[in-house]
Order: sequence, then C-alpha cells, then structure tokens
Amino acid sequence: MIYLASPYTSELKTVEAFRYMYATEALANLLDFGLNAYSPIVHWHQANITHKLGGTYEAYQKHDEEMIIICDRFVILTLDGWIDSNGIAKEIRWAKLQDKLIELMDFKELKKGNYLTNLCTL
Repeated sequence: MIYLASPYTSELKTVEAFRYMYATEALANLLDFGLNAYSPIVHWHQANITHKLGGTYEAYQKHDEEMIIICDRFVILTLDGWIDSNGIAKEIRWAKLQDKLIELMDFKELKKGNYLTNLCTL
C-alpha cells in the first residue's frame, strides 16, 4: 500500500481545492495501475470543509502516522509547495523512523501517463 503525501494547507482556499483535485487524480491513476494507495488529502479534504477540522497536519497527525505505519511505500506528489510543506517534512521524518521506502512522484509526468517511471527514491 502506498501512502501518497502531497501539500495541502494554504492561505488561499482555491490553492487547497486545486491540491485536493491533483491528489485525487494521482490517487485515481495509481489505483488504475493496480496499486493500492491512501491519500490523507483525498480522505480529509471534504471532512475538513464540512466540519472545520483544522486543515493542518497537526489536526490529522496521529491518524496519518498510523497510516504511514500500515503502508509499505511513502510517495510524495511533487506539487508546487511540497518542499516547503511543514506537514510533508514531518511525514518524511516519521516515514524514515518507520524505515519506509520514500519516493517522489512528478505530477507533470503522471499527467502524461507515466505511473511508475516517475517514482525516484529520495
């Protein structure tokens, strides 16, 4: 199972909506390729909007850490902002502590139909 990390939090709700949309597309593409994957952004986005859960990594940290333990691969969707993402930095640290394979997924390549060739070990 793949844990699909991607940036989310922004001062602009439109940016969060686009990041959700891109994470959803990446998740769907992985599933189409036969890879089981979990995306915290896809899982939590609507619940965050509907129930005002906080929208920050800290609001979901315990759940996300448990999901990282369950998954055997940790993949980062390299949308704009991923390098500066506080949540992704914390997820990477946790994934490393759990000895997870950490990979990068280039969204631009994914859009071209390259589902696996765009994964490179970090």
